[in-house]
Amino acid sequence: MDEILSGFDYLTYYFYLLYYKFIGYPIVVRICIAVVTLCVVFYLFLALYLAYGIYRRQREKKLGQRIFDRFYEPLKEVLGDRENHPVGEIAQKVRHDVKKSLKRQEMRFLVQVLIKIKSELGEKVNNYNMQNVQGVFKVGSFFEREIQFGRPRQKIQALLSIQSVNGYVSEAVLVRFLYNRRLELRNAARFAYMWLSQSNPFRFFDEDTTMKLSRWNMAEIHMILMHRQKMGFVVPSFLKWVNSSVEDNVKAFFVSEIKLFDQRDNCPPLLEMINTKTWPLRNEIVRTLGGMDYIEAEPKLVEIYDVQPEYIKQNILTAVAGLRSGRGLGFLHEAFERADDQATKLRALTYIRDYGEQGRELFGQLDAMAEGPAAQLFAHVKHPLTNQA
Repeated sequence: MDEILSGFDYLTYYFYLLYYKFIGYPIVVRICIAVVTLCVVFYLFLALYLAYGIYRRQREKKLGQRIFDRFYEPLKEVLGDRENHPVGEIAQKVRHDVKKSLKRQEMRFLVQVLIKIKSELGEKVNNYNMQNVQGVFKVGSFFEREIQFGRPRQKIQALLSIQSVNGYVSEAVLVRFLYNRRLELRNAARFAYMWLSQSNPFRFFDEDTTMKLSRWNMAEIHMILMHRQKMGFVVPSFLKWVNSSVEDNVKAFFVSEIKLFDQRDNCPPLLEMINTKTWPLRNEIVRTLGGMDYIEAEPKLVEIYDVQPEYIKQNILTAVAGLRSGRGLGFLHEAFERADDQATKLRALTYIRDYGEQGRELFGQLDAMAEGPAAQLFAHVKHPLTNQA
């Protein structure tokens, strides 16, 4: 009776058929046949994968275009309208049934449409209507599903989109990702938490004193702080993180935020820190004290001037000149006479000329005595658009 093959038996049969067919060939031929066979199989799988990828991208492109064509114009009209509209009225305007939900892929494209409209309208966006639009499409629920069940890339995109459309998700959804091992996901979750939380949004800086920040991270945090201030949320004192962080660039960042948010109560402690061993941090402290017109810092700035690198010297000159205490002209004159660096001499000379009536008088006296290369500096200050230095 003939044996009937089924399932895995077919693969076993053909494997042994090929095996015994080529077993008598030399080893080199057999290796070549095996390699060629594997390459052919791999090529077939790769071709199928690429074909599927092209098909999927084309399908997603058509879906995205369909969502754009359907919602872009009505949503832009609603979001740019100064009149506030309730959820039901917005649903009618955009021709969407609030009882029905878009599919996940459709929601992803809808969020991109909202981001595009918000970037185009800028400050003209009606935030009340934006919140009601998100209520119509249940954007908050979509974000929560993406963050909890999406792939890592989708989680990160959803977390970043929360800020872009001023969306909302529960803090409980974010908490589980605040200490995720994946850096991109952890940072995105923390930024979203800082954007939304009302309890303790900046707890990471207290708990993780070794936290590192890139320049992009700093820009993100500054934007979040500006948002919280605009919304009337509490903005914390940054001095505690200047003291606690072990990362010098993080300390310098929070020093600059002290200036940008005009936290003048922090000036005396910053002045005590001005002799820090870290030059970038010292430089930021000088810029902050000068930018906040902290006149009490002038004697200390003059005292430490001679032992600073050139770029800090130049910022000290800027700070002293900006304080306009009436006592800085002699220091500026001395700094000009003793400077070896041309950029430092030029900056000191510029500030002398701008230091009130006495400064202009001193500038005129020095100009009359200037000879040779020094005269070019005066010509440059008098005619700043002519680069004669």
